[in-house]
Amino acid sequence: MSKSRLTTDSKSGASKSRPTTNPAPDFILQAHQLRKTFGETEAMRGISLDIQRGEVVAIMGPSGSGKSTLLHCLAGIIRPNHGTVTYFEQPATPLRIDQLSDAERTKLRRHQFGFVFQFSQLVPELTALDNVAIPLLLSGHSRAVAYDQAEHWLDRMGVHAKRHQLATKLSGGQIQRVAVARALAIEPQILFADEPTGSLDSLNSEKVMELFLHAARANGTTVIIVTHEPTIAAYADREIIVRDGQIAPDHLAANGPRSASASRPTVNQLASRLNSQEAHHER
Repeated sequence: MSKSRLTTDSKSGASKSRPTTNPAPDFILQAHQLRKTFGETEAMRGISLDIQRGEVVAIMGPSGSGKSTLLHCLAGIIRPNHGTVTYFEQPATPLRIDQLSDAERTKLRRHQFGFVFQFSQLVPELTALDNVAIPLLLSGHSRAVAYDQAEHWLDRMGVHAKRHQLATKLSGGQIQRVAVARALAIEPQILFADEPTGSLDSLNSEKVMELFLHAARANGTTVIIVTHEPTIAAYADREIIVRDGQIAPDHLAANGPRSASASRPTVNQLASRLNSQEAHHER
């Protein structure tokens, strides 16, 4: 809605109102009329949406609704059969993800996007530190920079003390925090999370989400989460409901990114709280 402000007429000295408009939304990702079929199954049937820079969006829906297919198309993992996906690294530089080659989409995901999945996909034979450093090394960072950044993000996620342990020796909550550290270490523009807490109990789910989203918001990272859990979706700025390959008409409108509250605990406080709870549980 436009607002008005008072100005003074230079000739008469009278005040008059001059309408002003709110700044245009700063979109980082736009999808238009996405369709995707697998055999005879139509997973997406004309989905369109806009996502603002710095926004946290939860995509919800029952199993088979098309929500994971939508996330994979937005992230450039798969191509839609029809429609467009446009990414704005900067507001004036649109990039059509759906038109990129496989190699170009791989490069985009490696440098611009981060991923967290239900099952962390850590390399079991490597330590937590090595797992976080791998994407940085693949992106061309020196070994010193990659491992320094990996240590920094493990510390922010509260698992720095576990950095030399193999992934197989970590608890479920610790594994997901290492996976989040790995995703955020490259400082992605967008972080895609597909059921990121689906393998955790309710306590670990909520605490990991608090830690995860606090760190993402502090970094200005846009986050797109697929989940079927209302308690997880509640952490988002906006929820989008997908049913039968389409966005439900009653999905929440875009409100833009939520501003950080000074009363919220810091990342280090959240990590310390979760570590204390895990230590108590182990006793």
